[in-house]
Amino acid sequence: MRQLPIPFRQSVSALLLGLVGLGLPSASAARQNRDPSPNSEARLISEVSSIQAGTPFTVAVHFQLEPGWHNYWQNAGDSGLPTTIEWTLPTGFEAGEIQWPAPERIVAYPLVDYGYSHEVTLLVDITPPGDLEAGSDVALEAFVDWLICETLCLPAYAELSLELPVSAGQPGADPEWAPVIQETRVNLPRSVEGLSVEAEFTETGYRLVVEANGGLTLPDSVYFYASGSSVMDHGAPQGARREGNRLTLDLAESAYAMSPSPILEGVLVAEEGGRWDADGSVSGLLVEAPVSGVPTVAAPGSQEGEGTQLGANAPEGQGYTLGLALVFAFFGGMLLNLMPCVFPILSLKILGAASQGGENRTRIRNQGLVFSLGVILAFLALAGLLIILRAGGAQLGWGFQLQAPIFVAFMAALFFAIGLNLMGVFEVGASLTRMGGRVGDSEGYGESL
Repeated sequence: MRQLPIPFRQSVSALLLGLVGLGLPSASAARQNRDPSPNSEARLISEVSSIQAGTPFTVAVHFQLEPGWHNYWQNAGDSGLPTTIEWTLPTGFEAGEIQWPAPERIVAYPLVDYGYSHEVTLLVDITPPGDLEAGSDVALEAFVDWLICETLCLPAYAELSLELPVSAGQPGADPEWAPVIQETRVNLPRSVEGLSVEAEFTETGYRLVVEANGGLTLPDSVYFYASGSSVMDHGAPQGARREGNRLTLDLAESAYAMSPSPILEGVLVAEEGGRWDADGSVSGLLVEAPVSGVPTVAAPGSQEGEGTQLGANAPEGQGYTLGLALVFAFFGGMLLNLMPCVFPILSLKILGAASQGGENRTRIRNQGLVFSLGVILAFLALAGLLIILRAGGAQLGWGFQLQAPIFVAFMAALFFAIGLNLMGVFEVGASLTRMGGRVGDSEGYGESL
């Protein structure tokens, strides 16, 4: 291969070392100052300053988010992940479900996400056992996992703990955090007396109808947040229209829905300062409406014309079987062979197979089986490593590494070095090619595995 002039080779090599050198101190600093909760802080708080045996109480995870950053609701929308809480509680304690405040829309066209900005408080009710000893202390621990996003997304977590004394009398309110939790509870989505909610399935999705009685006034601007992630098309406009005491919304069905939802669950938020109740305290109307008009399918053994609602009483997994998943996986694998990083390798495998012409058929078959075994074992090893790291608390997910500046800088330097190698500035990898040649001349199964 033609070698480039020495001065040019020295200059580009110096530039490469400079790029790598820029990344090394930053990588070291990042390891030393690793922030598990970037651009956000989480804190475990309690509504009471002490607890009483057998008396439920409320705690919360309170998030403070830096300006421009957000985390996610129970349905994150088109992208993102909801916050999760894993509790470690003393024996006999039970934790309830997360009580989610009404979310807000986070639009990054064409994606629409559901989440929170600035700050949010997620309430959880804790029920202690009835045999707690007064005068003792109990420790509550929670591992909180969330995704914090702006123009990029970063995984975040916090190991939180809270110690509370056990009292014989009525627990007192925590002077700092009780008002925060009480305000959050008052503003939680809930149903309102005098409002009826109905839902029906249409050709394009769902129609949600809210009717007001008893002198209630419907808000002018509303938006429906479905609790399920594969129910609605989050980015589609919601055709809302109000006629007297009747409000109608046309909701587009999600392209990922395997079947219509038999129940429409979520929160209908009154926007622009609107409210649902006469007191003006409810901005989020809790919706849990059975869906009428859902198509039916014939149940096994039923008479013609009899059937069950799709998604209601249909067998679990109907419409997406293991066989269908394997078919999609097969065609997905075929498409992957056309990728630029895979396709050239196929010629090498074809030449290797052609070179076996005239050999023993049993040996050729065994070579193919060993090759398949090697591919399967390699992917099982990668999957096992990922499972082990995640079980150990590592925040891993494909794509996150490309949002880390250190990793991107390393990859840029690596591909720059590969380019220099291809241009002949320096040679590397000759020993590996010789090793590959020796493996190819092997009579055993090592080259296939």
